[in-house]
Amino acid sequence: MATQEDKKNEGSATPVSVSYEKSPTLEGILAKLDQGFPDNQPIPETIARVKAHYRALIKNNTKPE
Repeated sequence: MATQEDKKNEGSATPVSVSYEKSPTLEGILAKLDQGFPDNQPIPETIARVKAHYRALIKNNTKPE
């Protein structure tokens, strides 16, 4: 059974704003990774692999035909 406190807190969750206008680009994702994990500082191996993967995807995606 809901208490008075439960009813008071009902619906009080902070809304999350999500924009679906533009989907993130590979370049945008890599830029965010570079912003959070600059190459001139030690970064975890997993992050380094992810960044290398995105760089390869960008390179392969922008080949002239």
